[in-house]
Amino acid sequence: MSIRLIVLVHRDHWHKVTNVKKATEATGIGNILGNKGGVGISFAFNETRLCFINSHLAAHLEKFDDRNEDFKAIMNNLRVLPKTYGRTSERASSTTCWSQVAAQLTEPGYAVHRAKQSMATYFHHLFWFGDLNYRIEMALDDVLRKINDGDFTSLRVCDQLHRERVWGKTFAGFSEGEILFPPTYKYNRGGGAPRVYSSEVRDLWRNVAQFSASARRGGSSMRHSCMRTESPRSLVV
Repeated sequence: MSIRLIVLVHRDHWHKVTNVKKATEATGIGNILGNKGGVGISFAFNETRLCFINSHLAAHLEKFDDRNEDFKAIMNNLRVLPKTYGRTSERASSTTCWSQVAAQLTEPGYAVHRAKQSMATYFHHLFWFGDLNYRIEMALDDVLRKINDGDFTSLRVCDQLHRERVWGKTFAGFSEGEILFPPTYKYNRGGGAPRVYSSEVRDLWRNVAQFSASARRGGSSMRHSCMRTESPRSLVV
């Protein structure tokens, strides 16, 4: 199994793309095997800094803590930042997000947590998607009944990713669109009824505050679309 990421830029805009970086982070057995982990591509589109991450997190219903740790490992260790980031000269030259960086510098414990915060504060728009493997913790019969009723809101309440985000344990600061489709499932080995329901393939995003406000007003010229397939994932900018 492999994790792939393809970012496509229309030929009319390719000359606006600079500072392209790509990286991988394995979180499989021994943090070596690449069957779990993440891949990332970052670049500047004109003066807007973008990052795209595709990930495959730990499996199994009870392993939500492992999934949270996989997210942290990818967030902390994926090397998609420019080597100069963090130097005074580089920060000072970036007027588009100086207020965000300055605010970070004054926070208690900034030096200790700087590695964790840098990816979240550097990119104006960070898109994260893939097979995140978070499951729905609800009895199978109840899940089937709510699917038949089209009651996806109740399913979301029991969704592990939703719960862990609300509790601040993973994907802090990220947003996710409303889920209006049934969850996926796995059959028991040898056939039979489904045994696990989940909304595994998810798309989330994070925006720097001032750019988020612009996007809500329709001021952003960036458009993105995601094909909901595990491998490869494709985005069009």
